[in-house]
Amino acid sequence: MTSGGLDLTGPEADQLLRPAAELAIEVAQASARQQPPLDVPRALRPLLGHARVTRAALATARRVVEADPEFRARVATALEVAGAETALGPAGVLWLRRPDGWEAELGSLLDQARATAAAEEERTLERSAQRRLRHAEQARERAERAAEEARTSSETAKADLQEERRLRRLAEEAAARAARQVAALDDQLASARRRADAATAQVAARGEAEAAAQADLAAAEGDLAELREQVAALRHALAERQAAAVPEPPPAASPLGNLRAVGEAVADASAAAVALGAALGRAAAALDPAEVKKEVAQPPDREGAHRPGVQTSTHPRWVRNQRRAARRRPVRLPPFVLDDSPEAVVHLVSLPNVVVLVDGYNATLSTWPDLPLPEQRLRLIDALAELAARTGARPEVVFDGAETVAGSATATGARSLVKVSFTAHDVEADDVLIARARALPQPVVVASNDRRVRDGARSAGANVVGIDQLLAALRRRGT
Repeated sequence: MTSGGLDLTGPEADQLLRPAAELAIEVAQASARQQPPLDVPRALRPLLGHARVTRAALATARRVVEADPEFRARVATALEVAGAETALGPAGVLWLRRPDGWEAELGSLLDQARATAAAEEERTLERSAQRRLRHAEQARERAERAAEEARTSSETAKADLQEERRLRRLAEEAAARAARQVAALDDQLASARRRADAATAQVAARGEAEAAAQADLAAAEGDLAELREQVAALRHALAERQAAAVPEPPPAASPLGNLRAVGEAVADASAAAVALGAALGRAAAALDPAEVKKEVAQPPDREGAHRPGVQTSTHPRWVRNQRRAARRRPVRLPPFVLDDSPEAVVHLVSLPNVVVLVDGYNATLSTWPDLPLPEQRLRLIDALAELAARTGARPEVVFDGAETVAGSATATGARSLVKVSFTAHDVEADDVLIARARALPQPVVVASNDRRVRDGARSAGANVVGIDQLLAALRRRGT
């Protein structure tokens, strides 16, 4: 909006002329209320009922004042009210009254207002810039602190990560060492268990052998006492016959015949005493090897046993074999080989000159119970023949009862490596096996599940294995 050559636009002009425009609206409203009402410019009539003066109403009032000099004069008359000029300010008074030179003065006021506004705006901008600068400085400081904290956190995190990696590496190494130690301990535990089982089995076998030796010793002592009683009775009878002899020479043959019979009886008793003494020596050796040297078996009749020209060490062969067997001990197994394992059988049958005694029907009936007896015997003999051919062992198998014609096991080919025997009708294979184990001087392995055979074989110093154990080593299974 311009007035002459004066530019009255802009916020500064609006601010300086606002009171004058408000006064023009008030004059229009007062003119409308007078009686009779005064004429009000058409543009201001819509504003008469407005209670609130808006920016658009002020602009309308200013345009009416510029365009209507009569109405502007009516508004200027209202300045005569006391205090009105002060309320309107110099710019409003100049704009309404318009004296000479008012444009220059109002322009000067506008310029001052614009300069003031510009300065204020400058100060505002400066304050805003300073605030922004302070905010930027604060933001920079916060960013620097955050960056420093981030660097510190990063370094701390890096150090923590390195420490965590070090600890993890140490933990993995410790876990690996622990795993190796656990594996070693497991191996040691398994080895200790195997040794404990082997020791338990050996202790049990030794206990069984000692119990059998105790029983043999008790039986031998009873037999020795009985034989001594018989020898004493024979000596007493001989003394009575000698005391009852008459001075007259008896018939030639009768006294000598009686004396010869008595002498033969004494000799038989003496031989029996020698055999019994050998049995006592075996039993004592089984109980305590240190006592063997103390127990020297002597015949009851020491005077007769040491007659000049008689060798007291000359005994029947079976007595000498029994003495050799009494000195034999079971073969020790290698470390970590259990007594009841197939490996034990493989080791034993590989010994030089070893004899393997097998309880025939005890083996076949527990392995091939559904087959006829002849077929059972043939299977066992074939397996033992393979063992003999493979290891050089000497298998001997004993069956109860006489061999039948239909079920005979003829020694042909490889079977000739196996010695097969059948007992008499009144003799058990158990007795033959035990006697054979005691008589043989070389290493002996007895295979049987029978308790009596196993105990007797142990007392004879033989190694004892089970039937399943033997067949496993022979690579045979029951079908």
